[in-house]
Formats: sequence, structure tokens, C-alpha cells
Amino acid sequence: MTVPLSVAFLILSLLPLLHGSQDLICDSPQYLELGQMGTIRCSVRDSLYAVYWYNNTNSDVESPLLTFQNSAKNGAGYLSREFDISSKGSLIIKNVSLQHNHVFRVIVYLDNESSRTAIDIDVIVTVPPNPYHLTVDGCEDYKDCVLGVEPQGILTCIAKGVRPQIQMEWIIADKSSPKSLMTFTNHELTVKSKGDTFDVSITSNYLVLPSVSPQWVTAECRASGEYYSLFDLTTKVNLLFPLAPTEERVTTVDLNTDHLTFILHVKLACIAILAFILCILCTNHEGRLGRRISELGLVSCQRKAPETGDINEELQRFPTEI
Repeated sequence: MTVPLSVAFLILSLLPLLHGSQDLICDSPQYLELGQMGTIRCSVRDSLYAVYWYNNTNSDVESPLLTFQNSAKNGAGYLSREFDISSKGSLIIKNVSLQHNHVFRVIVYLDNESSRTAIDIDVIVTVPPNPYHLTVDGCEDYKDCVLGVEPQGILTCIAKGVRPQIQMEWIIADKSSPKSLMTFTNHELTVKSKGDTFDVSITSNYLVLPSVSPQWVTAECRASGEYYSLFDLTTKVNLLFPLAPTEERVTTVDLNTDHLTFILHVKLACIAILAFILCILCTNHEGRLGRRISELGLVSCQRKAPETGDINEELQRFPTEI
């Protein structure tokens, strides 16, 4: 079968577009952040003869957005100062907007207009969440959050005003902890459109195994899926669990025992001090206070009367002459 010359020429002209070329390398998709300067990067192996950038894939009927030939820049995009081009042929967008979220086409001529290479690049405009972190429901401070929870419950994580739509997941943050320490199930991803951005939240059920019963576990919410690498989105929360009933009883008994022992020691000390004071007051039995204490029977202030022999012995100790 004979292929018409026009058809053969068309196929040959489309081969570089469909398969690319080692002379021109452009990654696709490429991600540019909203409101920032962005560059659609392409690398060329040899020196450039001419570069043509198009705002869509209709290069056969559309005029180029920007041209670069013999070191001279031209085109409507360049004249409007919306675009620029590097010496290596990469397209520079001075202020990325959502209107740049589409497919661009670049055509490169290395030596002359006969060596033509074309590639389509899908540009995705990104918007980081606001605030620039994931928020755990119930946490006021995302950097150092502690939640008092039960061993079984629900955790919710939210990313507000993000683009493109991301996925999220819950995991145990401590890699040294066994995965069986806590399980996450029944993941529910909710997406709410806010114009050109999204509010994304994930709600998961968690369960701490009764056989483990830890006092606390650090859980982590993080971005996942196709666009997880666009933003460094991760946040951790320390989950504090109540003590087991047996531990509560033992702690209560210990605290009560210590309290009673302390009170007993205080009472004994007070009794000893009071007895000492009363004994001092009784040293003079003839005193009015001493007699009153003896009458009350608090402390015996009576002294044993000395016998006759004892009196004689006492008298002999004194000098005969005074």
C-alpha cells in the first residue's frame, strides 16, 4: 500500500511532538505557585537557533506567545511584559495567575527551521493552605497540641484554601512504636470548593488496643496522594489517655495512707510538746498555776515528802555554822 506524500509528511512532523526528543527535555506537569514568579523549565542539549512558545496547543493556527531567535525576544506576551524567556529557552511567567493553569507548547529549532522539536507542558497552578499547616480539630496550637481523649474516638484534620485538591491520612508519628499500638479506620475525606481553592478534611476512627493501654500516643496527620510533595504539610498531636481503673485505685490508696500517716505524726508531736510545757510549769508546786494543774489532774505536780532519815542526811550537808 502506498502512503500519500502529504500524510507521510504530517506523520513525520508530529513524531517529535508525540514522543519528544533528546535535544529538548521538558518535564510535565510543572507546578507554579499563585502570585509568584514561575518558570516553565526546559533544557536544550545544543545551542538554540529559535524558540517559539504558544499559549495553547494550536501552534498551527495560533501566533506564538513569545519568540526567541538570534538572541532577540519578541511576541505579544513579551511586549506586554507578562512573560519573558531565559537564554536556555525556558518560559518565565512574571506573576502566576489561575489563567496560566493550562497546557503550553514549546517548539525549538536547533540549527535551522528544518530541525523542529515540539513538546506540550501541562502547568498546574498551586495555592498553599491558609494557614500554611494542617489543623487538628480541638487543637489551639498546632505545634504543641495535647488532647485528653478516650482510648477509642474520632480525629479530624483540616487543610483550608488549598489547590490542587490533596489527600490526607492519619498515622502513628513514632516510627519505633508498633503499628498495632493504635489503628485508624473508617476514613472519610470531605472536600468543599471555595472558588478556585478547596477546604479538605479527613475524619478517622482510632482505637487503642486494650492489651497495650499506653498513657499517651503521638498521632500525625499528613498530606498524601498525588500532590503530597507540593507542600510540606504535616502536624502532630499528643493523645493523652486516662489511667486504667486499677491504677487509679492504687494511686488513691497510696495517697490516703500517706495523708493519714502525716496527720498522726503531727498529733503525736503536739501531745509531746504540750506535756513538756506542763512539766516545766509544775517545777514550782507552790505556785498558783502549779497547784491548779495538779487539781485538774493534767500532770502530777506532787512531790514525795522526804522521810526523817533523809532530812537528817540533808542537814548534815550544810555547815554547822552559819
